[in-house]
Amino acid sequence: MKHVKKAFSACLTLCLLAGLLPWSVLPARAEELYEDDLWVGGVDVVAAERQTVFDENGGSAALTYDAEGRPVLTLTDYTYSGEGSYGAAICYYYSEPLTIVLSGENSVEQTGGSSDSCGIYSTAGLTIIGDGSLTVAGGTPTRANGCSYGILVDGGEGNTIETGVRISGGTVTARGGTANDGVSCGVRGSAAGTGVLIEGGTVDAAGGSGASSYGIDGYGFVGVEITGGAVNAEGGESKGSNGMSCGVCGETYGGYTREGVLITGGRVTATGGTASGDDGKSYGLYGYGGSSDDGEFADVSIGADVVRVIASGYTNAIWGHSDDRILKCKIEGTGFQSANGTGAMTDIWESGNDFYTSAGSDGLVRCRYARFPVLVEYPLWVGGTRVDSDNAADIPAAVGEKTGTASYDAKTNTLTLTNYTYSGAAACVVNASTKYAVIYYSGSEPLTVALSGENSVTEVIGSEEEFSRGILSLAADLTITGDGSLTVVSGAANQSIAIECANDSSLEIGGSVAVTASGGAASGDDSESYGVYCENSLTVGTGAALTADGGTSEGLSYGVYCYENAILAAGSALIAAGGTLAVEASVQNAEPGVGYENADGTGAETWIPVGGCDTSSCKKVVFPAPAATVALSDADGGAVRFTVTNAPAGALLIAARYDGGRLTAVKTTEDFSAGQLTLGGSGADYLLTLADGTTLAPLCAAARSE
Repeated sequence: MKHVKKAFSACLTLCLLAGLLPWSVLPARAEELYEDDLWVGGVDVVAAERQTVFDENGGSAALTYDAEGRPVLTLTDYTYSGEGSYGAAICYYYSEPLTIVLSGENSVEQTGGSSDSCGIYSTAGLTIIGDGSLTVAGGTPTRANGCSYGILVDGGEGNTIETGVRISGGTVTARGGTANDGVSCGVRGSAAGTGVLIEGGTVDAAGGSGASSYGIDGYGFVGVEITGGAVNAEGGESKGSNGMSCGVCGETYGGYTREGVLITGGRVTATGGTASGDDGKSYGLYGYGGSSDDGEFADVSIGADVVRVIASGYTNAIWGHSDDRILKCKIEGTGFQSANGTGAMTDIWESGNDFYTSAGSDGLVRCRYARFPVLVEYPLWVGGTRVDSDNAADIPAAVGEKTGTASYDAKTNTLTLTNYTYSGAAACVVNASTKYAVIYYSGSEPLTVALSGENSVTEVIGSEEEFSRGILSLAADLTITGDGSLTVVSGAANQSIAIECANDSSLEIGGSVAVTASGGAASGDDSESYGVYCENSLTVGTGAALTADGGTSEGLSYGVYCYENAILAAGSALIAAGGTLAVEASVQNAEPGVGYENADGTGAETWIPVGGCDTSSCKKVVFPAPAATVALSDADGGAVRFTVTNAPAGALLIAARYDGGRLTAVKTTEDFSAGQLTLGGSGADYLLTLADGTTLAPLCAAARSE
């Protein structure tokens, strides 16, 4: 059949050169693939109309060619479950590598009915790219020792495939089925070069039950190489008497080849499953490396640039074929005696040109859980989660619900909140005095919280220990900065504080942020509620704004409580209110403010000049003071009607009457309630000036008659 097609193709070419056929008659590079070369869902794609296969919901698998004439299969929301062809849901027989592009959500499953079962089978290299997803699974083979693979690339003995399975993008979930006495594997690749290469994307590969079971299994010059992406590989149940369950297994050709498993980047979790056979083994990472004249290569090699590698197995976390070069690592790790990461701990040191061997002295013999690099825990909790080197890029919420992102940079000691919202219980932190805080920091170096977008932290469940905090810095200065906003609300408790800086630490609000801190309802003996509580000073910088409210309390309620100063820079803003006092601190303000008798902003007013004054009678303060205004509504025959707003205490209204530019009468008053006064003199021109009663400095623009 293929010879006939080649002859026909040659004839078409001759006709084309003779000008007998237009270009459109001959599909570009269609001669590259022939019928029976590519089957998808039991359909010969080359023979299909437009070389496209559709599922019952309109999803498609379309064949095209790249610039070099190599075949490209694009899966777009394609779903198939069935026996397929030749024991595979997607089956590819050809010498050129096949690229699969993922678009949307795709799923292919081979459900059995053949001696071996594969979700995807290829005799040439297979590359998976794109931004979509693919779930691929093998079924149960019919023969007793048949094998089941999610993805299998096997070019046979003496193949020249450069890379067996290559995954560079997308999300790939691969599952091997139940294989009885055969092998079950999520992803298996065999090549002259690299058996399995993962450069990016997200890969979740798991073997099912079988004599041996592998998440990922590679065979080649390098067995398995991982340079990037996020990889989770799990071995399933191994039932063979000499079987193996392995997360990632890599084997080389031997002789002069290289590493069995080579990991130089990305995040990798490799887990060995149960091995119930008489001599069964369970490994997270297992390598069979090649030899070299200078002994350069190891069974398993872990580079310095990995984000994280975790390996666990019931026999060993990491093991290999060699006695003298099982592991070579360029980054420090930690090992544990139990596969769940508990028990006695051992250090796995950066080995340079040295190897970890099968000798018990290096700890690998007793190591069933290993991780690289060493997990670093930071003195910071967010949403009930302790921040560490694993979760710092996107801190999850252990309790409660969160949206947006909270991330931590240990180098700059900065917690960045990006459209982050959290609502729920706070983290319980056990120290000398058990306290609760949604964001809790116990470090000694100053912490910066950088805001982007709209953020909120709400502690909605009061603690049984009667403490509630939104944010607590236990012993270090705290700076909140950026260009976003943050609302912090503490829960109902005996002592409820929205933002606290304890043990002689200070709080600075900087950048152009707007921060709102609201203490929750406080009840019981000696109850307290604070918006902001600092055991040193509070500073609100230029361009920043703080609103601080103490909640209802059977005891004390303060908007801001500082042992030292409340420093308000020019161009800053502060609104504070509390049932006891708005502010308990030495206020140092660069702009005047106004205080009110009641927390709702009513009652007698107190003018707070630059530099501060006694605010002990104020349950609400506003900085800067609302701008004073004076308006002249009518003036006729000496009767002047006016309106004054936001006038500070001691303000003086100066009314003047002019006739042809000549001053004829002047009158002053400190009582603006009537809204009118009478001027003698003559003339139709009037001027009203609102001034400071002591310095006579104008407080706002003067009002003139028209």
